[in-house]
Amino acid sequence: MFNPKGLVGEVLDRRYRLVGFLGEGSFGWVYLAEELVAGKMIGTCAVKLLRPRTQEQGRLVLNEFIAAARLSHPGLLRFRGAFDVQQGVCAGALCLAMELAEGTLQDRLRAGRRQAPEEVLAVARDLAEVLAWMHGQRAVHRDLKPANVFRAEDRWKLGDLGLVRAVEGSLVNASESRGTLLYMAPEVLDDLVGPSVDVWALGVVLQECLTGVLAYTASNEKTLVKALVARAPTIVPNLPPPFDAVVRGCLVKDPRARWTAAQVLGVLSGVSPAAGRPSVVSGLRPQSTSTPGLLEDLDRLLNGDRDAASKAPPAAQTRPKPPLALQADLQAFLDQRYPGR
Repeated sequence: MFNPKGLVGEVLDRRYRLVGFLGEGSFGWVYLAEELVAGKMIGTCAVKLLRPRTQEQGRLVLNEFIAAARLSHPGLLRFRGAFDVQQGVCAGALCLAMELAEGTLQDRLRAGRRQAPEEVLAVARDLAEVLAWMHGQRAVHRDLKPANVFRAEDRWKLGDLGLVRAVEGSLVNASESRGTLLYMAPEVLDDLVGPSVDVWALGVVLQECLTGVLAYTASNEKTLVKALVARAPTIVPNLPPPFDAVVRGCLVKDPRARWTAAQVLGVLSGVSPAAGRPSVVSGLRPQSTSTPGLLEDLDRLLNGDRDAASKAPPAAQTRPKPPLALQADLQAFLDQRYPGR
């Protein structure tokens, strides 16, 4: 059986030396790496070594690569590079190099230490700020949860952009991968996605940080889905201000009545909810709805130009398939190279 820790010490295309194993993800492994120039270390970073097995997994990997490269904000883990390995035992792997984080919000929650309100306030401000910016760029994260919230450069940052989606308007149809059920907004069950799904997840995360209580829990996925549809979320009463108002505003089941990330940030910054728009919050640059979104080309690349296709004659309505950088399966490759490990 192949042991991914056995790759520690490998150098990927003379660019990154793997020096430590950090963990395993859905499609591969994460390593601590030294960044090399002419054989000299110039810094450290995290490297994802990815092995998509299906076209859908490959689409998500490509989605993360493009989103990481195109979206730049202090509240997102910084992109360092992306490439497919050409040489060595890892030849055929897809790699994503990102800013090295000190840990995740999930690490702190698993440690069993209840977060003080002032600590949660820092989490809330950092996340609301980057979400408001992303939504201004017409991009939705879709998988906000403690495991995807990282501590780096003395602030909290969002990472894992595999489900980022470009959207037009408040809600769009999206029947592909949905994110993590415990943090999933009710409208996602109807294949509707918009900025509201990130705000719901933010409310779930903030209440969990303060109390350890999730909006919905169940013994199995089927029961959890039924609860999402049939009953109101669990909201712990009398949360310390401003969290009582913020969590209630985030966990409104009707997505059109739910607060926006900008409203959350406005309240956390001392601005009234009605005035809490990106234009009055320092550092946010809202984008005109008439200006092409930063991820518009990403959505066209991954999902095809639906509007253009609908207007084209029948012979031209062939939806383009997303181009994958490569189809090699790293796990099979390594199993062949190291039989019995």
